[in-house]
Amino acid sequence: MKLYLLAAAAHALKAPTRRSLIAATGAALVAPLTGQPAVAANDELVDVYFGCGCFWHVQHEFVEAERKILGRKDKELTS
Repeated sequence: MKLYLLAAAAHALKAPTRRSLIAATGAALVAPLTGQPAVAANDELVDVYFGCGCFWHVQHEFVEAERKILGRKDKELTS
């Protein structure tokens, strides 16, 4: 059952359609009924940014990341 729910959720992430939304919603509603508590994996956490907004906003974020994370100066920027 867990594998089916995981597969449904993974499919929903790959294909943003009405059908995949219904499948993901169904999986979310059925999961608590399985009687098993949710367990987090012991994997390392990874920061994820889902870009949304105009091109210039996202471009600015890349430039700031180059400056902050990579320590680049204005003449060294590649974004």
